[in-house]
Amino acid sequence: MRPHILLSLLLCLFVVLGCDKESSDGSEGSGASAMTGMASEMTEATEATEATEAEDDGDGDDEETAEAHEEDEHGDDEHGDEHGDDEHEEGGIDSLGVLGNNLPSNSRGVSHILVRWQGVERAPSSVTRSKEEAEARTNEALARAREDWSAAVTEFCEDDATNTHDGELGDLEQGILPGPMDEALFSMEVGDLSGPIETDVGYHILKRIR
Repeated sequence: MRPHILLSLLLCLFVVLGCDKESSDGSEGSGASAMTGMASEMTEATEATEATEAEDDGDGDDEETAEAHEEDEHGDDEHGDEHGDDEHEEGGIDSLGVLGNNLPSNSRGVSHILVRWQGVERAPSSVTRSKEEAEARTNEALARAREDWSAAVTEFCEDDATNTHDGELGDLEQGILPGPMDEALFSMEVGDLSGPIETDVGYHILKRIR
């Protein structure tokens, strides 16, 4: 029970006891009656105040519940937006072909072995073999590559830029390589070999690696 209600009840009890004790005195009885009425009014006022407070508490609870519900919905929306942003960001990375080993659909990973002959474009002066000899050497390199690609690169490849990197040219989009090499590469499956392929710089053997 709340303290102000208990105080009102004690006051009423005190007034009633006072009325019984002083019933022989008319004026004092009238004063007691007045006190009893005042106590009753105080009790009624206290009860009204308590009812008002209860209504206020109920309204506050409803407002807190509504605010909590709005916060939950707002949090769900933010989570959904973040998830969508993550998907969008991942999709953007994948479409550029820079996530892991993913490549654009028109790109291929390729390695090669290059064999030159005398007089071909960019051939150093140390190359003295004929074109026919270069072709024969390229076929020899192809046979070796079917057994051990890395060993064939080390033994036969004359491209100083790639022969220490397993002959790898990288991931190339269609149209970058010279025509015959480009056509061969984009008709190959991963792991396939192709050659000899003649270009302006010599004979090539290709291996699709991705």
